[in-house]
Amino acid sequence: MVQSCESWTEREAQVERWRSSGLKAEAYCAQQGLALPSFLYWVKRLRRQRVPVQPVAPLQLVPVSVQAPTPTPMALGSLTLRSPAGWQLSLPASWSATDVLALLRQLP
Repeated sequence: MVQSCESWTEREAQVERWRSSGLKAEAYCAQQGLALPSFLYWVKRLRRQRVPVQPVAPLQLVPVSVQAPTPTPMALGSLTLRSPAGWQLSLPASWSATDVLALLRQLP
């Protein structure tokens, strides 16, 4: 006969006993008269409750201005990034978006 656990406290205790038993879930459930699918659901749900949720910083909008480039001999074939903080970075136009993104991720 399949045993049922009514409260999450009972289910958590059952999962802890299984973990300390050293048995595979199938063997433990057969020994305890537990339905394996329900037991695996308990394990999954309890694991999710244990994982601390990391606070996520709120998204912040940053003002951006787009201007048509002024063609100069030096600027042809390059990409210039200007920061509101005042720094400027010129890159060859041959760089892919992936390369630029990888570089930007390295900036403080």
